[in-house]
Amino acid sequence: MTKKIIVIIFIIFLPIFTIAQVMDRIIAKVGDKIITQSELIQEIEKIKMANIMPTEAITQEKVLNKLIEDKLIEIKANREGITIDDAKIEQQLNQALDNIMSQFSSTAELNEALRQEGLTLEQVKENYRTEIKKNFIKEKLINTYIISKIVVSDDEISDYYKEHKDDFPARPEMMKIGVIKKDLTAGKEAESKALEKITKIRDELNNGASFAKLAEKYSECPSAKQGGDLGYFGKGTMVKQFEDTAFSLKLGEISEPVKTEFGYHLIKLEDRKDDQIRVRHILIKISPSEKEIEEKENLMQTIHQRLENGESFAELAIQYSDIDSAQANKGYLGEFPMDRIETLFSPEVKNLKQGEITNVINMDNSLYIFKNLGIVKERDYDYSEISNQLEELVKNEKAADKYEDWIAELKKEIYVENRLEHNK
Repeated sequence: MTKKIIVIIFIIFLPIFTIAQVMDRIIAKVGDKIITQSELIQEIEKIKMANIMPTEAITQEKVLNKLIEDKLIEIKANREGITIDDAKIEQQLNQALDNIMSQFSSTAELNEALRQEGLTLEQVKENYRTEIKKNFIKEKLINTYIISKIVVSDDEISDYYKEHKDDFPARPEMMKIGVIKKDLTAGKEAESKALEKITKIRDELNNGASFAKLAEKYSECPSAKQGGDLGYFGKGTMVKQFEDTAFSLKLGEISEPVKTEFGYHLIKLEDRKDDQIRVRHILIKISPSEKEIEEKENLMQTIHQRLENGESFAELAIQYSDIDSAQANKGYLGEFPMDRIETLFSPEVKNLKQGEITNVINMDNSLYIFKNLGIVKERDYDYSEISNQLEELVKNEKAADKYEDWIAELKKEIYVENRLEHNK
């Protein structure tokens, strides 16, 4: 996705003021709420941009019905007093912003792109926040009135399988893959260096430096682009060591270095709101030293040579692999579709012949030796292999029917006037 497309997506979240001023008119009423021509145009553009459906299938009638359904659900949620935890909204908002900001070199570059379009980051955040909250409320209502009431029997699943068996794709050709893995984890030397670095940053803060600026400069967390801001969250959201320290701080207080599985953190409490807090943090990861990496690489090269000399893959996996299940499975990782192996692992794995092993592969901060343990030819899926997916398919079909019925009931409960229909 290009930066220009991102900006366009931002724009379609905002009201179309020009259209509203020039040609706006009411085209539907739902309870005490109205839907205008500009809202309809805006929604059509959003659907086109998102490629939700083929352009030729997008009609004013279909999109207006969707907007009416949204208004019905909004009114029902208000009457039911449905609320969503702000921390849940902020968590998803932060994830969305991280995805967007990862496409820019800095927050300043993103702000400049927005400024050129007459927008601000706060506007974008607020519009995303509104959309996220609306989606959560809809999900909560549907779970309450539809999903929670759906029961799928074994007979229904079995019948669905028999009726649609010919429609299912074949189970693709698979490779049975074995693996020996060594994580490039850090030792005491690396931990000492990380602690030294975070301590020096703490000294800068003690001398009056801005926490947000130092977070943007030093932090090795995606939140660095937001000055280390993690937004609001409640207890049970973060890892224990981080959370215990964060909730013990006073407003404006900065913690001493806190060690978690991610590295060393400095935490600053920015605000409290009921049972939630908002913090900034600076993360320095504990990365292995060159010496530690070299030792692991040498070990894996030795293991590779032993395999070449004919030693048992299973026995060496049990002895050396860092995968938790290696001992039970003797290095067996599972069956994987041939057409996805290159994406999931590497081209070297895909090109293995049965019984062959790869060279030592450095990937995702770990070292791997993979083995082709055998090929399973394309075939039909057994019922037992897809019973869970079949249950979801049956449940989704039932949910779609019940959703239509529920919307029809809401239309009896809440006044709806569709002026497009009247004008036909």
